[in-house]
Amino acid sequence: MTIRTIGSILLAFILLFSLSVSASATILIGGEQVGDGYNSGTSDTTTTTTTTTTSDTPAQVAPTETTQNPTDQTSQTDTTGTTTTTTTTTDNSQNNATPTPAPVPTAFAITKHPYGENIEEGTVTSFVAKASNAASATWVILDANGNPGTSSHISVKEPYLDNGELVAKVVINNAPVNINGWTFAVDFVGNNGATARTNAAKL
Repeated sequence: MTIRTIGSILLAFILLFSLSVSASATILIGGEQVGDGYNSGTSDTTTTTTTTTTSDTPAQVAPTETTQNPTDQTSQTDTTGTTTTTTTTTDNSQNNATPTPAPVPTAFAITKHPYGENIEEGTVTSFVAKASNAASATWVILDANGNPGTSSHISVKEPYLDNGELVAKVVINNAPVNINGWTFAVDFVGNNGATARTNAAKL
């Protein structure tokens, strides 16, 4: 074999190797194969990145509205996105009402004494005494000598209540001369058990 023949074989081998490399070459654009494999070229890769940012702004909270009046109190809170309504009603009518004071017990006391009178024979007269917070009343009638006196002309009335006071009354009908100088008083007994005597009225 001659040198020329050897050179021809080498040249043929190099051409076959070059064609094999060209046939296997590909072009990549955007990650895809482009071309028929016989065109030489460079492999380009294009990468696209898209970033989307969503900004969520917290919803604004409406200010709390408070309405007050003498009897009702209402509070309302509204939140955008989530709505919450709270209503509170307070009845203040009882708090604003003026309390009624408890009645103050009236102490046992004589409020009216009988007083003396000058009358004519055969006329009609009466004596009256009063006491507050009293339970009973008893007339004490004494003659001119200071002894208990009785007469058909003297009528002792049953005690009765008038505006919270116990009233004791005695009536003298067709007054005779022989009761001249007699005295009339009342012994009151209070609800607390205390006793008190009025001034004596003299006829």
